[in-house]
Amino acid sequence: MQNEATEELLQLRVECAANKGVATKINDESEAILEHDAALQDMKMRNRLTQIQTMLNEKMLLISKLDKKILSISKINDVMKE
Repeated sequence: MQNEATEELLQLRVECAANKGVATKINDESEAILEHDAALQDMKMRNRLTQIQTMLNEKMLLISKLDKKILSISKINDVMKE
């Protein structure tokens, strides 16, 4: 059982790290757009920023859920080691 929990924990950590990487990339794109004031007047760029906001909200929710699962499994592993 501990092996399964350890494998699941590793998988969750990898998934969480991947999602954090995607969130960082999306955030970097939004910062690049925001650096150019003229871009904000372009409807296409404003629409893209709206999409980015939605994607970041979704990623942050997913990352939060993954972090909670990781913490829960970590606690279970700690109890099983005792």
